[in-house]
This record gives sequence, C-alpha cells and structure tokens, in this order.
Amino acid sequence: MVVCRTLTLMLAPALAACTAVTTAGGQRLALTSDAFLSYIETVFREQNELLTEIAFVLDGKDVSDIDRIALEAAEDSLLVACEQLNDVAALRRDGRNPGRMRESRAARGAPSCERAAAEARAVLDRSRAVDQPSSARRTSSW
Repeated sequence: MVVCRTLTLMLAPALAACTAVTTAGGQRLALTSDAFLSYIETVFREQNELLTEIAFVLDGKDVSDIDRIALEAAEDSLLVACEQLNDVAALRRDGRNPGRMRESRAARGAPSCERAAAEARAVLDRSRAVDQPSSARRTSSW
C-alpha cells in the first residue's frame, strides 16, 4: 500500500506534464481545458489563413525572387510544423475518429505550429511592406 502510494506520488508530476502543453507564449494549458481547445482552434485558423494568404501572394506576378523564396520556405515550414494538426482536422472533417494518440501528438505539436505561423506572418508582412505604401500595410495581431 505504501509502495503504491509513493509510486503514485512520484508519477503524478510526470502524468500532469503529459496532460498539458506550453504555448509558444509560455502559457501552460491542460489538454482537457476549454482554454486549450480555444488555443488549438486559434492556431489552426491562423495557420490555415496564412497558407491561403501566402498562396495568393505567390500567385501574384509582382513578387520578387527573394520574396518568393522566403514565402515558399515559410509555407513549407508551416506545412511541416502543422501537419499533425491538419491531419486531425481532416479526419474530423471527414467524420472519422483520429484516435487519442494522434490527437495527443497534434496537441503537443500545436506550439511548433504556432511558432511557424508567427514566423510565416513576419515573412508575409515583410514581403508586403516592400510592395505597399506604409498606410496600406497589414499589421499583425501577434
């Protein structure tokens, strides 16, 4: 009995660490909390919006070679960092259960996706700053 109680007390911090994620901003969120669900939804929407914006900019004819290379690299980084999150979203969209292991991996990858999104936003904003007068520049909400 004492051994079980001691083992439980020793494992409790490790188990707690497995059930929380630290955001790119340093906030610690429990995977089962409403705050985490809101966070992951925000990260997913931001990266999805950025991929769309980058695609439109890359389709434009007025993109310099330097900006094109930077935007394509940011897009690739974003796709890699957010792959697991997007996989879970696609499975849910299709009415399929992604499973707890896949959801857990995606949850733990959300901060990397968040960081990649912030970096992609910075690249996108820099590319637009070169092409637009200062009054027309989009300001980032990050």
